[in-house]
Amino acid sequence: KADLSACLKLDAANKEAKAQLRGVLKDLEEEKKKYAGFLGKGGGLYGDREKERAQRDQEKKVAAATKKRQEEEKKRQAEVLAAEELKARRKRWEDICVERMVKHQHVQSYEEWDAEEQVREAAEAEAKKAAEKAKKEKEKKEKEAARRAKEAAEPEVVDDEELDASLVRGYKTTSDGRRTSYFNNELDEKSKALIGDITPQKI
Repeated sequence: KADLSACLKLDAANKEAKAQLRGVLKDLEEEKKKYAGFLGKGGGLYGDREKERAQRDQEKKVAAATKKRQEEEKKRQAEVLAAEELKARRKRWEDICVERMVKHQHVQSYEEWDAEEQVREAAEAEAKKAAEKAKKEKEKKEKEAARRAKEAAEPEVVDDEELDASLVRGYKTTSDGRRTSYFNNELDEKSKALIGDITPQKI
């Protein structure tokens, strides 16, 4: 391209140089389009990476926005609940005030009544917590007592090897150290000699 451009500067009427330059420019434009399609946003390795990165960024933004909306909704619900509780609390105070006025009793301000209520509610919560703890401890002790009673009711299994032969009735120890029934008859050497060999013989 540079050579043809220089040639045309020297000879602007050179038709052959003009034709070749047009061909070179056309080829360059086609190459440019080809690589633009490969490397651009429409496709190719780099295009796919850019697309994936943009998608991840979009997903992060959506997730952040969703989280923010959820937090705002949670805060709004908490505020609504607090407002409803306050309204109900003031309604209860007003009812108590009416009852005291009818009985010609001292009527407390909302601040005084609310302070006493908070102390009472805290005491009730502590008492409830202590009662639940005592209940759990009682259930634990009852389970342990039931387990021990069950173990006591089950017969103890003692291994024969752990038994003292002198304390076991109905059993005796043979000359070779085996423990067997008291009624098992063990032959002495004299009796064995009289009986002889009693091994089965082939007929």
